[in-house]
Parts: sequence; structure tokens; C-alpha cells
Amino acid sequence: MPATAEQRPHPRSKDCNDRDPIGKPVGTTALPDLPHFDKPPRPERVPIRPDPAWLGAGPPPQDNSGAVVVRDIPTKQKVVFITIDDGDNRDPRTEALLRKANVPVTVFLIGAVASCEPDYFRRLQGLGIHLEDHTEQHPNIAKVFAGRQRQQICGIPSKYQRMFGHRPGLFRPPFGYDAFNSTTLRVLPTCGLHYLVLWQVNVHGNNIVHLRRGVRQIEPGDIILLHFQDNFVVGFAKVLEAVKQAGLTPAVLQDYLPADGSVIAPSAKEKPGISRLTEPVVNDTSSSDSD
Repeated sequence: MPATAEQRPHPRSKDCNDRDPIGKPVGTTALPDLPHFDKPPRPERVPIRPDPAWLGAGPPPQDNSGAVVVRDIPTKQKVVFITIDDGDNRDPRTEALLRKANVPVTVFLIGAVASCEPDYFRRLQGLGIHLEDHTEQHPNIAKVFAGRQRQQICGIPSKYQRMFGHRPGLFRPPFGYDAFNSTTLRVLPTCGLHYLVLWQVNVHGNNIVHLRRGVRQIEPGDIILLHFQDNFVVGFAKVLEAVKQAGLTPAVLQDYLPADGSVIAPSAKEKPGISRLTEPVVNDTSSSDSD
């Protein structure tokens, strides 16, 4: 008999405004089968260097003195890193699915969503999930001035420290690639944030998109992006199967990107490059479930 998700009440905080966490009703409480993973290996200390490509908007920074942009971990260990963005528009089965999976996950959580239903995310913390900075209200920060960027980003670490007892050390810009700029990289260290985290693999339902040219399977060190959205359950199960088939294991991203920035290699003393991403490769096993 397949596992099912417990139906929990949906209490809304008095701080909840336009960010209602719950998505569309689902027709089933059944949870998909998930692969089992052994514990990840003891993490190695890997130097993190500035990405040679400029992945943001506008002109690249003149030096590497700001935060470091990361889209994978340069490790030879057979590990990958699962991340989920936003926090609202959730399938009601999400909590039960994450509990069943029992794998390390990082959530880049919108501050307004955290305020809306903090107990939910405290329960996720109890599952070993890490909560990181995804701005307060999810703007495209490349389109706002430094003061507004600082307002959106820098309040989150102290807010989550108060709410969850954890101070974020990682930041992901809403909309990701081309949605931050050189100002963002200068602002982040003033907030105590040393890494701007992107991804190499993007998952929407049955669609698994690889951003490296010619790559058709998940590789060691890949950072994987999902979203809390209506097709999350399908996508999460699909990507775990792909990770298992590749002979890899989900690991804790924060073990490789410590909040103190101590793994960042000395500046290359070079202006970051301006090469752009190549066309992604899409592994699509369903034409009816795409975002």
C-alpha cells in the first residue's frame, strides 16, 4: 500500500499577507516511491573560486572582492546538492514527502513566506532541512538600487536567526541567472553572506534541464534547483531517481560552503570573464507536465 500524506490544518499567521503558502488542492494524498540513499561521505574541504563566466546582469565586477558566485561544487566526491526555492504555492504533500525522502535539502526561503507560516518551516528544520536567504519579497534585485538590495537581503539573516535559530550563510537571487548584478556581489558581504548560489540542474515536473553543454545526466558536485510548486512532488521524485541512477548521493551544501567563507580561494586578481551559458539540454519524459 503506498504511503500517504497526513492532512494538516493550515493556520495562517497574522503576518501573512499576499504570500499564502498553500498551492492548488491535490486529488490524492499518495506519495510516490522514492529511492534509498546511504549517508553521504564525510565532506572534503574544496577551494571555491570565482566563476570564470559572468552570470549576472549589466557589466561584470572589476575585481573578485565581493561575494563568490557558485553554481556547482568542484568536488570529486559522488555527491549532489538539492535546493528548493520560494516556499509558497506548495503541494500539501510536500512535508510528508521530504520526511519520507530523508535526504539533505537546502531551502532558499522568501522572508514574507516565512512570516506567513513559521511553524511549517520549523517542522522542516526538524527534518534536517537548512533555510537560506531568498530576499524578503522576491524582487528582481538587478533592477533596484543598492539600498533596496540591502533592504531585501540583509534583513533575512537576523530575521531567520530570531525565527529559526539559524543565521543564513547562503543567498540565491530571485529569478537566478541575469537577475543580480555587480552591486549585489558588493552588498552581500555587508550582510555576512559570502556566496551567491545558482545551479547546474533545473527541475520542473518531469523536465530535468542541464545547463552544461552536452550533459545529459546529473554529475558530481551539481547543485539542483526545484521550486515549491504544484508539480514539486513529481519533480522531486524524478530527480531523486536520476541522482540514484547516476550513482550519486544528496549531501549538505553548507558542509561545502561554510558561512564564514573560509573555503573561498584567494582572489584570482583577474577581472571575471564575460562568457555566457550555452543552450541547456532538456531531459523531458513527459509532454504533459512542464512548467
